Amino acid sequence: MDLETDYARAGFGGSLVPGERPALLLIDVARAYLEPSSPLYAGVEAAFEAMRRLAAAARATATPVVFTRVEYSDPREGGLFRRKIPALAAFERGNPLGDFDPRLAPGPGDIVITKHFPSAFFGTPLAAMLAAERIDTLLICGFSTSGCVRASALDALCLGFVPIVVTDAVGDRSADVHRANLFDLAAKTAMLVSEAGAAGRSYRVRSRMSLLRNGSFMLACGQWRLVRLLPSDQRMVKRLSSGISKVTVETSGGSFRPQPPISWQLWVTR
Repeated sequence: MDLETDYARAGFGGSLVPGERPALLLIDVARAYLEPSSPLYAGVEAAFEAMRRLAAAARATATPVVFTRVEYSDPREGGLFRRKIPALAAFERGNPLGDFDPRLAPGPGDIVITKHFPSAFFGTPLAAMLAAERIDTLLICGFSTSGCVRASALDALCLGFVPIVVTDAVGDRSADVHRANLFDLAAKTAMLVSEAGAAGRSYRVRSRMSLLRNGSFMLACGQWRLVRLLPSDQRMVKRLSSGISKVTVETSGGSFRPQPPISWQLWVTR
């Protein structure tokens, strides 16, 4: 039995449903991971470029962007974590390796969180800041997959924020470790999406309708592009198409008119 089948049969890998207000979380986009002379260099240039594109897309749609950074003014601030990984000296105040890469740095209106431990939440005000903005979903990117990304995704889940890890916008110094941690994140902690899947800003819209064989219904929220349709009886849907403010659904056979009309859930992106 292969590993994926074993985990699925054991009951891992359940589904999470993204909420209505996402934010982009960029974890530790520091020169320490990107400069070959650094002891923490991880060879993650491709993930870095994906993060740059996602940040641009988020800002273009007014999606909140959150940056984290590690900085120690006193080595004792990191407790045993700082002692366990001596290489974290790269993040002592004044060391340029701890700086943001100038190609992807916080801009006006972005949130910046300074942390001392792996998780973006532990010992920081991030959860309170997200709650105040009614953020319920996090698109998580950054370094490293096995460390701060994983810790932040787990804490997000425990605190009630839906964690979505963007697979090609996270990275690690070992490809094997990267893949193993993505597998385990998918099994126990987070949703995984590609950069393309994360590039749009996602919303939930509920519309009550009666559906005929080639019925259609109007969305009351302006111009939208359909991503996927999650009806209460999904097996009835054979084909769907979308246009401006309108979605057309064809059922798998005969007429399907719920009585009373059911609630359909649409995942859409501007």
